[in-house]
This record gives sequence, C-alpha cells and structure tokens, in this order.
Amino acid sequence: MPIILPIFTALALAFAPATWRVVPTADRAGQAEDFLQATSAVTADDVWAVGHDAGAQTGGLDRTLAEHWNGSSWQIVATPNPDGDSDLLSVAALTRTDVWAVGLSRPTLNTLVPLVEHFDGTSWSIVPVPSPNPDPPTGSGQFTELTGVSAVSPSDVWATGWFNDNRGRIVPLFEHWNGTAWRIVAPPAQGPTARLLPRAISARAADDVWAVGTDNTSTETVRTLSLHWNGKVWSVVPTVNPIPGAANALSAVVAIAPNNVWAVGDGGANNATDVPLIEHFDGHSWTNAVPANAKLPSRLFGIVARSAGDIWAVGTRGAPNGSCCIRTLALQTAMA
Repeated sequence: MPIILPIFTALALAFAPATWRVVPTADRAGQAEDFLQATSAVTADDVWAVGHDAGAQTGGLDRTLAEHWNGSSWQIVATPNPDGDSDLLSVAALTRTDVWAVGLSRPTLNTLVPLVEHFDGTSWSIVPVPSPNPDPPTGSGQFTELTGVSAVSPSDVWATGWFNDNRGRIVPLFEHWNGTAWRIVAPPAQGPTARLLPRAISARAADDVWAVGTDNTSTETVRTLSLHWNGKVWSVVPTVNPIPGAANALSAVVAIAPNNVWAVGDGGANNATDVPLIEHFDGHSWTNAVPANAKLPSRLFGIVARSAGDIWAVGTRGAPNGSCCIRTLALQTAMA
C-alpha cells in the first residue's frame, strides 16, 4: 500500500491599503513539507522569509529554507546545511547585504546545536557560534537552539534561545554579534530547578533589549517570562499571568521605546480554551492589555510595529466550545 504524506506548502500574505491577499511562494517541487516560520523586511522590494522544507529532494531530512521577495515574486535562495536535520526559526534583515537567520541543527538523534547563517548580498553562509554546553552529562544529550534574532546595527545583533546545562536545568541563552564574532552573554542567575525558555527577542538600542517566552519552573503550570538587557546585564522583569491555574506563554515581543514594549502569546489549557495574551510595558511594569471582546479561543504568535500607534499581531482563532475550525487571526491597534 502506498504511503500518502500530507503536503504542507509555504504561505505568504501581503497587506494592501484595503485588504490582505495571498502571494504565491516558491515551493520546491516534490517536497512533502515547506514551512516559513519568520519574516523580516528591509524595503517593499527586499523581504526575507525563513523556515525549512523536507521531502524526496532532501532525503526526508529537514533542510533550511530561505525565500526572498524582490517586489514582484518570491524566490528560493540557496542556504547551507550542516549534517542532519536543520531549521531556521527567525530572521533579521538590516540591509540588502546584511541579513541574519538563526535556528538549530540535529547532527545526531540526541543532539541539538545552535545554527546561525548570514547573507552578505550574494550568498548565505554558516557563521560559527559558540555552544554554551559542549560537554553535557553522560546520557543527557546536548540540546541547544536559537529561537529569535534581532539587530540594532551591523555590529550589534542579538540572538536568544535555550540550552540544558550540566545541572539538568533549562537555561536562557543569549548570544551577541559585535561585528566580528558571536559570544555568549551571561543570563540572569537562577535557582537549581529553574526552567526558563526565551522564545523571541527585540533589540531597540544597545542598552534596551527585550526577550520573552515561558517560565517552566513550576511543576503545576507554565508562566509568562520577560527578560531585559540594560547594556550591562540581563535581568528577569516580572510579567502578568491573567489566566489562573492554566498555562500562560509569550511568543513574540516588539520594543518601540523604553516606555512602550508589547508582547503577545496565549493562555489556557488547550486549543479550545486558549485566549490571547497581550501585555504592555510602560517603563515601570507589565500590564494585561487583552481587549475585552477577545472571547473566542485564540493564540497570538507574532507582533510588529510600524509606529507607536500602528501595531499588528497575528495568530490563530478557533470557535467556541472547541468546535471546528482553526483560522488565521490578525489584530491591529485602534488608531486615535
């Protein structure tokens, strides 16, 4: 009996002044999966999207995928791949000749290592990045991945993720590019059972960088997490968890000003009960900013700001009581 594989194709949406429209992407023929997981734009005719694809052409392995929009069409741009599965999870485009993408590769079944790639205007190349735990305890495996990247300038680029240390903890990972090399920057000190997982990062200035994700320290529930870089050290900044007794998670962040930072995610027990999380930092503390009419199950995964008064968040929405089906969701700030 033949094996029928599901076909996942990449999807891109463009926003015109009046509406969104689907824009055809450049899927590889014969691939069973094409995933685009992050995007970054320099100009209207210089946009990047990254992810992975898998199928007959890759021997069943996940391979890195980068697509570029030139103003009229999407085109696949060749990316290098280490041994094993590889995936790009985030991208930051500074200029036409300076684009960074981060993710992970799996050289062996029990190993995840960080992956950083750079586009110089001509081609993508792998850039060496230090591993925070090259010698994990015997039998525990090495698990490290980079999940977010953000750039202030060509000599000030941040990447975040997580790794398992020699004490069995899950520890935040921060790596910084100074224009010459990547180096690890120490995360905040944490207790012996801490499990902090940053998912996304937004770098506004050399002394103002935010990362958000989840705090999995509790054995009972997952809580939101935010961390801030003040130019000298990373520190945990308390967040709000508006859904008592359920998982609360932040998936994306955008820093507009020192007193204007937004983060989004979701809270709830499952897809049928999840509600969107929208949190705002005013320079002093985080507050819950979920709109009162957010009644349907929904989750937010991305956020971007064109200005302080024009902010977009995207994700998925469901139907009441868990009935069919899951649909796309876009929210925009109300214009004054």
